[in-house]
Amino acid sequence: MGSGLRKQGGLIIVTTEATAVALRVLTAINNRQHPQESDVVLLQKHCPEHWDLPPDELACMVIQNAIKHKVQGIMERAQSSGTDT
Repeated sequence: MGSGLRKQGGLIIVTTEATAVALRVLTAINNRQHPQESDVVLLQKHCPEHWDLPPDELACMVIQNAIKHKVQGIMERAQSSGTDT
């Protein structure tokens, strides 16, 4: 699939690369610059149901999804090892 995204069980999972793109978009906006079009397109591919959102909101969604995925993985590993988080 490439471009920082990978498909797992029908869901698109955010990779470190996609998170870096989201941070790059937010940094550009914070610096009062336009983000690169290719970066915005990547975010739109990640969240096709929200393609019409502004780039900053799309970037925040990618980061939020990455954090949720990471926390879920930590909790699943903790449950499988029998420890509480």
